[in-house]
Amino acid sequence: MGAASLSRYADHLSAALRNLPAMLRVKASGLFDAEDYKRVNPECDFGALRCLWHWVRHGYPEGRIPSESPVTNWLLPHVTSGDISLRAAKDVSRAGRGEDLRAASAAAGLDLSELDYLDSYLHCDFEAAARHLEKTSGLFYLRAVHQALRAMPAIDNFRPAYEKILADPACAPERLSAPDMTRLRNIAFAAGAPWAQIARYNRPIAQASPAPAIDPGWEIFSAVAGDNAVSAEAFTSITLEGEAFAKRPAMPDDAILFMPDDALWRAAGENEKLIREAFKLTARRILASGAGAVVLPAPFTRDLSAVDLPPFRVVSYHTYAADRPEMLHYKESSLRGVFFFDAKGYSGASAAGDARFADRPVNRDLVARMRERYQSSDMTKYRPAPSEETQGFDAPEDYVFVPLQVLDDSSQRWQALQSWRLLEIAADYYAGSATKVVAKRHPYDRTPFTRELLARLAGEHKIIVTDEPIQKLLAGAKAVCVANSGVGFEALLYGKPVVSTGRSEYHACTYFCEDKTQVAAALEAIGRADGNPKEEETVRYLSGFFETAAFEVGADGSGRLEGGFGALDRHLRRS
Repeated sequence: MGAASLSRYADHLSAALRNLPAMLRVKASGLFDAEDYKRVNPECDFGALRCLWHWVRHGYPEGRIPSESPVTNWLLPHVTSGDISLRAAKDVSRAGRGEDLRAASAAAGLDLSELDYLDSYLHCDFEAAARHLEKTSGLFYLRAVHQALRAMPAIDNFRPAYEKILADPACAPERLSAPDMTRLRNIAFAAGAPWAQIARYNRPIAQASPAPAIDPGWEIFSAVAGDNAVSAEAFTSITLEGEAFAKRPAMPDDAILFMPDDALWRAAGENEKLIREAFKLTARRILASGAGAVVLPAPFTRDLSAVDLPPFRVVSYHTYAADRPEMLHYKESSLRGVFFFDAKGYSGASAAGDARFADRPVNRDLVARMRERYQSSDMTKYRPAPSEETQGFDAPEDYVFVPLQVLDDSSQRWQALQSWRLLEIAADYYAGSATKVVAKRHPYDRTPFTRELLARLAGEHKIIVTDEPIQKLLAGAKAVCVANSGVGFEALLYGKPVVSTGRSEYHACTYFCEDKTQVAAALEAIGRADGNPKEEETVRYLSGFFETAAFEVGADGSGRLEGGFGALDRHLRRS
């Protein structure tokens, strides 16, 4: 066994010993259900004991949702941390609602506003959730606000929340653990706190982290020893010196490269390796240009519009920003292994959403090749196996397909109608007709709201619910209805007409609707048409996307997409 393997083994053993008391508490509480945990964290397809370990080791520190039950979501973190006794947790969990719950919560020293927040959140009433959140305080408030950086469209200004946290003695920096200090740093980023303040937060975070601060698993930076810019008062860059990597003071032509933390990779599930490879390809391209990479921890927030950063060019994964020309964003598309660069970001923030490719020559051969590749292979990003309940699914001869989205996803902020509301409208429109509505729940959806919605509409015989593979459902559909899901992009590769109710990278070549009347008119127009009336706009968009924005990882040969790197090269040449 090599030194690296021994070190990893020692780290795992140390973590197991540290987390054993918490695992025993959680097990004894009876609150943790491994099957429920896997339902809301689909990438954790483990046995019961490993699911419990994952919750204590990763899920709890990362603020994951462990259950569809609001009460379990409320109590389990308190039990894991040891904030309340097992007896108190059991008394609260058995109390039901009303005065009994109020009394049991008070006896346990728990704030009932926390449960009200979680209940509203899991039932997708985000306006109510934001109101209840303001009644909470302490670490619960800090952690919930941090989660909202990515998943709460009802909050679009984090400055007041940041100021409330700073004024709370329970959240004083000297009292925070390293994970909570990281959360405070990320909230400060989103709130537009001065960079000097961010740097002050970074120092204790780095001191509490294993050295080197750069994960040694990143092969591209494996030769760099010691701390990186996370802990440096002055910026340092990683640069190429021949075949090796070295550090030097940052120069004006360098580029800030945000390094996402391990929690992002774990949440990516089966796409983790591809996202890591995209990061490495991007880093190599920066270094090959002669620039250095100023490596900083990713700020967690998707919206970089307000962040305060030194005057460097920025390359950032899965983010967006308004009026920040020094930034370039990249993200995986809905096609497995295909990523894209965009000057403004993703989804409704994307520059491509404004018909950016309208004046470009059309490469019809490229579009035809990519359509053939997609339709003849398994390129869709989400590929869960069908459940036992839908193994025998037979697609109707005439149907429209409505894929649902994660309802607390950041893309919701660009939706005129959410995907669940679009499903209701389509179900009512086609009720009693020969055309059926086939719905599919997003594999990462974790809300009881969606489960109850699908059960109600299926019980009224308005929809057919399935979790059959996306490509099978797209191939047979006569139309696809999305808010701004990536499945809409995949539908364009099948030449299907798409109804969309949210701004996205591709909405310019869809029937874009903002209310029920417009959706009905779009469905009527599609019903009268032969094929996709917006095929020409679709081909033009796909040509521009694949030729100038996209790049590909995990693929070999002459057909590999690389045109998107031109956008990165141009960004690096900006003065």
